[in-house]
Amino acid sequence: MHPEVDPEGTISGKYVTAVGHTPGTYLLTGLHDGPTSPGNGIALGWTVAWRNEHGTRAIG
Repeated sequence: MHPEVDPEGTISGKYVTAVGHTPGTYLLTGLHDGPTSPGNGIALGWTVAWRNEHGTRAIG
């Protein structure tokens, strides 16, 4: 998982797994409402869902 966060509240990036039946790269997108100034962290929670030739699944 390689997220990027901007000060306006957008989270984006890519998810690549080495386990299970989810080959390929999946795009991430989401929102946050925490501070993004230097020295401040943001706690994130997420759910990964996909649909491909191996089926549909969600992990959260």
